[in-house]
Amino acid sequence: MWDDVDETYPDVAAIHETYERKIERARSNKRLSDSARAADMARALHTHNEQMAALQKAEDASIKATRESLTKELSGNVGNLSADQQRAVMDAYDRAQNLKDPRTALEQLRTAETLGIETYATAIARHAISHGRMLGPWSEVVAEYASTRPKAAETLEQLKSIPNPGDPVFQLKRAAVYALPVPPELQGLSATQVLQLAESDLADESD
Repeated sequence: MWDDVDETYPDVAAIHETYERKIERARSNKRLSDSARAADMARALHTHNEQMAALQKAEDASIKATRESLTKELSGNVGNLSADQQRAVMDAYDRAQNLKDPRTALEQLRTAETLGIETYATAIARHAISHGRMLGPWSEVVAEYASTRPKAAETLEQLKSIPNPGDPVFQLKRAAVYALPVPPELQGLSATQVLQLAESDLADESD
């Protein structure tokens, strides 16, 4: 669901369309000098890049909120526990944070479940998913936790469908979605130079 620009990012598609229309309008405006046309293009590029940045920020906030909500649902929310119970949970989380090897974490999870130490089992599961560890060896830890908890398994599937902003692959894909093509007339200019050109007296202030 996160890969289709037209369906998932309708606002991005609209910005692309408006931006390209303004670039073409500036390019075809023979009343302007080459410098003035470049300035209009710089203004369009800067303005629409700011709009893209705002959309990306909003998406980041939405993804973060969704992942946090599902993570709490998957591994338990300590908000309604007593003070003593919350301390026990925090101690368990501190122990889980020290687990660096997923194989060790899996062994600890199985031991906790065998002994009925739900607090520690939950802490290990939350540790495994806290940094988007949904693939590779860490995924086995999460799957093991969810295997005996049907509701957790359902939540896990939902969580898997939500991208992790820290994932390098997702970052590359999304960068391509939000990137605006730089007109040949502005190729070679830095972001600072584009901004200076956009704010110059050469830029046409009309929409």
